[in-house]
Amino acid sequence: MPGDTTYNVFWGADRLTEEHPIEAGVHVEVKGKLVATVKCVGEKHIVQNIEGIDLRPME
Repeated sequence: MPGDTTYNVFWGADRLTEEHPIEAGVHVEVKGKLVATVKCVGEKHIVQNIEGIDLRPME
C-alpha cells in the first residue's frame, strides 16, 4: 500500500577515535520492519548536506 515504506537517512562520525570514521546511508522500512540498509561509501570521505535542514516530522 502507498505510505507503507519509510526511508531514514543517517550520518554519523565516531568521535571517540582519532580517525573519526564516518558512517552514512539509508535504512528502508516496510510496515515498520527494517528490510534493507544501503550504506554510502567513499574513497576518503562522505559529504553530507542534511544538517540544519528543516524536515517535516513523521505523521
